Amino acid sequence: MSDWQAIAQFPEHLNLNLPELPSPLIDWDEAPDLDHFYGRIQPLNQLEEWITTDNCKLVAIVGMGGIGKTALTVALCDRIQSDFDCLLWRSLTYQPSLLTLLDSILNTFEPTVIQDIQSGIRQLRHHLQQRRCLLVLDGFDSVLHQKDNIEDYSKLWQTLSHNRHQSCLLITSREQLPRFDAIAANSKGVRCLTLQGLEQADAMALLQTGGFTGQEQGLSALCQLYRGNPLALKTIIPLIQSIFAGNVTAFRLQNTIVIGDRLQALLTQQFDRLSESERSIAYWLAIWQEPITLCRLQSHLLYASDPSAVLTGIAALETRSLLEKRFSADTPSFT
Repeated sequence: MSDWQAIAQFPEHLNLNLPELPSPLIDWDEAPDLDHFYGRIQPLNQLEEWITTDNCKLVAIVGMGGIGKTALTVALCDRIQSDFDCLLWRSLTYQPSLLTLLDSILNTFEPTVIQDIQSGIRQLRHHLQQRRCLLVLDGFDSVLHQKDNIEDYSKLWQTLSHNRHQSCLLITSREQLPRFDAIAANSKGVRCLTLQGLEQADAMALLQTGGFTGQEQGLSALCQLYRGNPLALKTIIPLIQSIFAGNVTAFRLQNTIVIGDRLQALLTQQFDRLSESERSIAYWLAIWQEPITLCRLQSHLLYASDPSAVLTGIAALETRSLLEKRFSADTPSFT
């Protein structure tokens, strides 16, 4: 019997007389407050449909650092929380073990002591069956560097995606969830949204809120330079205001990209997890600065004699949200 099947077995000793809870039960924990939220109409509509209409049990929002996954999730929760009896938000930034996380969640429902992960998941599944809950796990990538965490958390969403319940587990991550494709292939209630940068008009609105007026051409070019990444754009606003007196064109004449400490830290964390072959591919894509075909990329890599290594590296970078794929005449190119 597999681990998830063992977890799925109904524990007869669980108390069916659940304690009275506030209705609705809202626990935002460390969720950030939104000062401004720009655009994202299509992703919001898509996520709302998956969760409230299609009744998906597991939904992942994946995208590179700073792209706005957490902000989108907060906006979504504000929008759909009335459809749920419970809304529980948990941040994984501090890299909790699954046992610690389960203890935090379950004690929101009732005082309890968890003996082990399997019993903890059974208890959580029981509560998700009894009440319609939206459980948010923000920043899963924070726990990816520990193998035990990966195995334990994989058991969690494998179990919750297969079992019958009326709730939804919503996860954000800079990297695709381990074994997600295999889980999604065996369940219609599992979806993933890959989040891209802001649309041009929304990115322009963000910059204008930062004090930039006029300079439409310069602002448009700035949005394109930073690929609509909200954190990158927010970081560059005070620098341009301070050093260039708000002159966007003067900044662009420097022919450089500046990113703040926070985004740099996020990217460094991911880069440190790359293999040598993945780093080599990332270096060449950065040097090229524009989409290049697989053939041209292979010609510049030292190990190009092994096509499988290049393909594996490209696939890994894509799952880590560090690579974009374009198609022209059915020929893929990468950047």
